[in-house]
Amino acid sequence: MKFTIVTPIYNTDIYIKRCVESVVRQTETDWEWIFVDDCSTDNSICVVKDIVSEFSIADKVRFLKTEKNSGPGEARNVGLRMALGTYIVFIDSDDWIEPNYLELLHSAMADTMDFSYCQALEHNGNMKKMLVNPHYSSQKQLLCGYVGRIWTCMFRTSFLRENNIEFPPYRAAEDSAFFAACIIATDKIASIENVLYHYVFYPQSVSHKHDPYKTQQKKASFKWLIKYAKDKGLFSTFALQLSFIYLKKAIAVPFMERIKKLL
Repeated sequence: MKFTIVTPIYNTDIYIKRCVESVVRQTETDWEWIFVDDCSTDNSICVVKDIVSEFSIADKVRFLKTEKNSGPGEARNVGLRMALGTYIVFIDSDDWIEPNYLELLHSAMADTMDFSYCQALEHNGNMKKMLVNPHYSSQKQLLCGYVGRIWTCMFRTSFLRENNIEFPPYRAAEDSAFFAACIIATDKIASIENVLYHYVFYPQSVSHKHDPYKTQQKKASFKWLIKYAKDKGLFSTFALQLSFIYLKKAIAVPFMERIKKLL
């Protein structure tokens, strides 16, 4: 198996068909798709199974489930642990990908890269905005400029497992902490300029609203990252960059969100 696609599912039944259509259109066909139900309270999984049957891809799909509702990070971990593909990508259920998403990210990997990443386009109603990932030149440069859009990335599965990289068990910034852990673990990183991922922005989404619990979860995710770096003996190498990340993403960003809410 060449590719594993992992998609968390939680109450997204009205969005999933477009996502499935985009995967079925891939120029690369040697893939498996793991859907992880994070204890949905609607009929999302039934809808997904119906769509899978409609597109005749049941033999390429597996359905897993978290033990309790734990957030997208732990749902992705469930899929990662069971992945059979040499390479793995994480696609959210309400987004979609270009037909050559798998092909071009894989080409960028060559035989030596541990992960690659592309560019994305954000859709907010009728408005579109480029989500630019910085071009890769060094680990330290990328650490200071990255955002954490893990759905723009393809990872070598063995790289993640050999370095014990999973998503931290929190509900905010878990993707950002995961991405940073990958960056400090390798310099075999490839970036491409192609826009291959379409991200849908929902202003009413819980993930875009400030609340004290989310702020605490963000801090916990970045503390997890710093602990990971120390456990791997990498903190001294990236101390300045990791401190910058913590101050920016765990302190400054939540503070600015709180100010905006008051204005």
